[in-house]
Amino acid sequence: MVSSTVLARLPPAASSSQSNWRALSMAMTASSRAPQDGRSRETERSPFIRLTELLAPYSPGKPLITLSLGEPQHPLPDFVGPVLARHTAEFGRYPVAKGIEPFRKAAADWLARRFTLPRPISPDSEVLVLNGSREGLFFTALTAVRYAGERAGPPAILMPNPFYSVYGAGAHAAGCEQIYLPTTATNGFLPDLDAISEATLARAVAFYIASPANPQGSVASIDYFTRLKELADRVGFASGDRKFLNMFHELRNVAAPQVPVPLQHVAVAAYGDEAHVEDNRRLYRSKFDLADQILKDKYGYHRPAGGFCLWLDVSRLGGDEAVTVKLYKEAGVRVVPGSYLARQQPDGFNPGAGFIRLALVQDGKTTAEALHRLVETLG
Repeated sequence: MVSSTVLARLPPAASSSQSNWRALSMAMTASSRAPQDGRSRETERSPFIRLTELLAPYSPGKPLITLSLGEPQHPLPDFVGPVLARHTAEFGRYPVAKGIEPFRKAAADWLARRFTLPRPISPDSEVLVLNGSREGLFFTALTAVRYAGERAGPPAILMPNPFYSVYGAGAHAAGCEQIYLPTTATNGFLPDLDAISEATLARAVAFYIASPANPQGSVASIDYFTRLKELADRVGFASGDRKFLNMFHELRNVAAPQVPVPLQHVAVAAYGDEAHVEDNRRLYRSKFDLADQILKDKYGYHRPAGGFCLWLDVSRLGGDEAVTVKLYKEAGVRVVPGSYLARQQPDGFNPGAGFIRLALVQDGKTTAEALHRLVETLG
């Protein structure tokens, strides 16, 4: 199959034994589909800038609790400080773009332990270090359109809707049409692969998919990934394909900041230690337990299979923007309107409209307080 995979560990969450890739991007080949140019310029802007503007006229009604950013607040593992201290002098070195050998080996070894792979991953040719998943996802789009070559029609990149905003940024920078695949409760919050036309597949250069889904937390099954691979086998691009990664490496070698060597040593320690991962999962599970107890079946709540976000239906309470303002003004709880995390489909439908996203990144006591305030405010 012709495809590249940007591999990054999810923030340790309430994940299952299913795949916890941050995302998988697949390169495919060429043809035609009506462009989705009906979207407004407003929807291309950062959801968090839009949120700041939405709330700017108001003040929080109670001491502020921020659940809008997916920024985990759990303590760092104990090994981080000592590892950094041992390697502080190496901040003075220019890191190699592909990553130091111990990092690449640690990542390959972790993949072998975490997933059932048909063969070992080569640390020399199938692993690259990244400044987080955002950089990798962005540069993958630029690499995919170059790797795929000429198209009979305009190249396109497929992505779930709602989605992680860097997908759209990468597609835009690569000069590709963004094709949004709506994810709703009807399709389990994962793109309906059978609904993608042959013409669309024929000219797609990349397909972004996240499991657990962002923001709904759905986890793709093995059968789902098998079906996804079948679509890619139309053209032959393998996840971790050496030729693709070589081109990716050449691009980021001249265009991206490198990862400091001391931080790579911290990553080596992190990939070799599962205790801190299990501890973080325990903390997230305890917060989902709180959500189970406090929210029950309100706002369409269901416990997600993975991730650390809640995706609540407030469509009958005035809509996502109105509820976001109400929670901020009256409860001091900052959330994100779901419509800001999605794009309008050609038919005018926004799959995120009517939902709010809460990131359960605070400690348990703060999380419980926020959820109680939400229920008291919304009823």
